[in-house]
This record gives sequence, C-alpha cells and structure tokens, in this order.
Amino acid sequence: MIRKRARLCKWLARSLRLPWEKGTTLFDGLTDWRQARGKRWSLEQVLSLAFLALCTCAVSFRGMEEVGYGLGSVVQTMFGVGASISDNTFGRVLAGLRWQDMQIRLWWQVRALRERHQLVHDQLPLKTAALDGKTVASGKEPMSWFAQKSEHDVKDKDGNVVRTEVRYKLHVLRIVCTSVRQKLCLWQHPVSSKNNEQSGARDLLKDLFRLDKAGELVQLLTFDAMFLFYELTEMIHDDGRYFLGRIKDNQPGLLKEAERLLLPRMDSVPEYESGLVKDHKFWKRYRFWRTPDLAGCVTSEHTWNTIREGWCVEVIRYTRIGKRRGQKAELVESDRKVGYFATNLHSAAYPLSAAQCLELVLSHWSIEDDCFNALDVQWKEDTHTYSTTGEATLNRAFLLMMAYNACQMVRRDKDPKKRWDGKQVWKTWKDTFETILLALKAYYPPLIVRSERMLAT
Repeated sequence: MIRKRARLCKWLARSLRLPWEKGTTLFDGLTDWRQARGKRWSLEQVLSLAFLALCTCAVSFRGMEEVGYGLGSVVQTMFGVGASISDNTFGRVLAGLRWQDMQIRLWWQVRALRERHQLVHDQLPLKTAALDGKTVASGKEPMSWFAQKSEHDVKDKDGNVVRTEVRYKLHVLRIVCTSVRQKLCLWQHPVSSKNNEQSGARDLLKDLFRLDKAGELVQLLTFDAMFLFYELTEMIHDDGRYFLGRIKDNQPGLLKEAERLLLPRMDSVPEYESGLVKDHKFWKRYRFWRTPDLAGCVTSEHTWNTIREGWCVEVIRYTRIGKRRGQKAELVESDRKVGYFATNLHSAAYPLSAAQCLELVLSHWSIEDDCFNALDVQWKEDTHTYSTTGEATLNRAFLLMMAYNACQMVRRDKDPKKRWDGKQVWKTWKDTFETILLALKAYYPPLIVRSERMLAT
C-alpha cells in the first residue's frame, strides 16, 4: 500500500513537469508582477500547492492552506512547496496572474499526457471533442473583467416585485475530449461581457487550431444548436476538420429542410436501431437515419456549402410496469423525441457505419455527464465565488480544470469493472480524493524513497 501511494505521488509530480523541456515544470515562466521585496513564496510553489489541494477537493483558499499543513515532508520536497502558505497568499497570487498564461498551461498539461502516451483515443473512430458553455461563478459583485451583468426581480409570496437585484456571472466555453475514456478538458476560454458565446467560440477555435495544427487531439468537434452558425462551420471546414452540430429553431430554414428529408414516418425503416439502454428510470432505444440530400442546403441566410450530410436520431423511451425486473420486465412506450444534426462528414472522405455515427451523436453529452456534472457536484463550481479581486476566480477555474484532469486520470487509470447491464464502473470521486489525500499526507520511509526514486529529478 505504501508503495502504491508513493507511485501516485511520483505520478502527480511528473504530471507537473514538461516532457519536451527537461527540468521545466508546468508553472515555470509565469509573469511575476510582485515587487522584489516581500516575496516569501514563488508563483510555482503557490500554484503547485493549490493544484494539489484541488486534487483533494479542497475548494476554498482556507482549505488549500489546511492541505499544505498536512503534507508529508517527502511530498513537500518532491513538489517544492512549503507548509505555511496562507489563504491570503493564494487569493493574491491568483488575482494578479495573467489568465492567458494559465490557459496555455492547461493545454500544456494535456499535451504532456499525450506525449507520454497516457491518452488513448479508443472510445470513438475519430479524435473527437465537445464544445459547450459553463457558468463557473455567480454573485452580487463582479468577480472578473469578463463577468456578465444582469438584473433579477425579487418577488414576495403574492408574486409582487419587491426589489430588483443586480447579479453577475462568469461564463466560459470549454472543449472536452470525448474520444478518450478520461474525458479531459483541453481548452477553456472566458466569454466577454461585451460579446456572446458565438464570438467567443470563434476566438476559442482560432487559438485551439493554432496549437493543434496536426489534429493530434481534435479531428471532429461536436456542439449544440447555439454554435451551429455558418461562420463557425466554415472556420472548422476550412481548417480541414469535421463538425457535428444539432439543428434547432435558431436555424429555421435548415430545420425545415431536415424535417422534410428525415422526419421519421410510421413505416420508416432506420439505417440502424440500438438495443434497449437503461437510463435512470427509463429504458431507451435509439433509431438512426442519414441522408446526403441536406448537402448545400439553401436558406434565406446562407447556402450551406459546409454541410455534407444530415442525420436524424429518434429516441424512444419506455417505462416499466408491474414488478418484474431485468430481462423479464414489462415495458410500455412513454414518449418519442427526434433530433436533427448537420455535419461535413461524408462517406467518401471518412466512411462510418450507422452505429458509429450514433455513437458520435451520443458522445457529445459526456461533456455534461462526465465533466460539468462532476465539477458542480464534487467541487461545487457553480455555487460559490471565492474571490472578487482581479482575475482570481478565472485563474482558479483554470487550476480546477487541471486538477479535474489529474483526478480523471487517477480514477480511470485501469480497466474498470462492469455492471450487469454492461456499463463500466470506475473508482468513485470520493475514493479518488481520499486516495490522493492519503498519498500526500503519508510518511515514506527512506527505503521507499530510495527504491521508488521519489526525489529523482
């Protein structure tokens, strides 16, 4: 057990090093705005300890300080951190950092994992990522230059407006890799209070494509209907990548044409039909159609030259009646929902089976299930604002994504168990946090330190 903990500490220390530059850590080279006088702690020390604390789900600055006091002496030496960094130091350092520097560090972390061959794109036939927006903080005071202002009416029991309150929220766009089992966050970009998510998405993809020139992490991008607009699809298509976007009412001409071509009829035979899938209290069955006739669709706004195929997915939900369970359960149909999708994938360029296409459609929701849900439930990301000074909240969000990535690598490191319905069962978040915390606080005898080379550079 002690060797297992020692190897976990060694892996965490290695995750903060850059494999393409020997002797360089993830937080080296950050711009230090502080005066020469009074620098008790370096930026690397403060950020390394904050990263380790977030890996144990210590979400507040006070919690980070407490984790620092509990670190073992060997661990302090491995990470080069001290045990008496105060909560004020965390807030002050994060408030003064350039968020662009933290943004590129998030990319470096994932790039380092890829170069160490720890990321395997084995879940989907393409290297796929999902794009979506997320609120990372909200409150009555602006917590960032990017904070968006809104007004809310406060009503009494009778429904009368008592007063109007001003609220602020910090909204970001995130790219999460969905073709690897760990569902790591590749990139994060704040949405300016003066712009909307669509302009933010263009800025995000411009920077991401510049870094990922060869498509080593992103070949296909999936997104919801709000990002399905012509300029964005043109940007993705011209860069030699693929997109898969949901069609909804914000593109009425495109939706009308998709319904005309793909709306399931009573006698429609799908190209592919899945088996029954258990989802909470429902059982689901998916039916899939596709057509190349949506290519070049002409609407009142655009001629969609970027679209090559239209897809349709029908979801039939069943509920159980009676007391029989499992394979003997008696199911009745509850409802049916139909979704339409547009893509520049086509059979001539990249042949995919109908089952693989359906898997691509369903993979997009892992950004909500695996990433956003974990951040809200485990780290309480959307419920607290820990600082309103400078860009501390935004920089903390970048550190949190790095900690999320590290925890995902730990909890999904080995082959999981499988349940009766075939679903994979990974280590729970609680067990993951406890495992990391125990490893950081453990005492390591000199024999273990030498044999496991814990202090080796």
